[in-house]
Amino acid sequence: MAGIASIVTSNRAGGEIITSYKEQMVLLKESNLLIREENDELRKRHDKNLRRISMLETDLRLIKNALGILLAMTETDHSDKLCNEVDRLISTLEDRSDGNDK
Repeated sequence: MAGIASIVTSNRAGGEIITSYKEQMVLLKESNLLIREENDELRKRHDKNLRRISMLETDLRLIKNALGILLAMTETDHSDKLCNEVDRLISTLEDRSDGNDK
């Protein structure tokens, strides 16, 4: 009888361990899914930030070029060309700030 009682007790303990293990696995899978979703969101934000940085770098190059043109044109008497060029560059910067890629 003692042997049978020992086996039954052992089987119950083993069953509880297996149940606990299964519950922990379910929790780990849920945690893993949440971490994957968060990682995907962070990756999207990272990509968006990289695109924004690239646009800002382009804008800085445009501004630098505009200043170079401005300096070159003020040394000569091409005020009409200067106004047209500045207007064009301002329009380009405004279009980019609105999210249009040109």
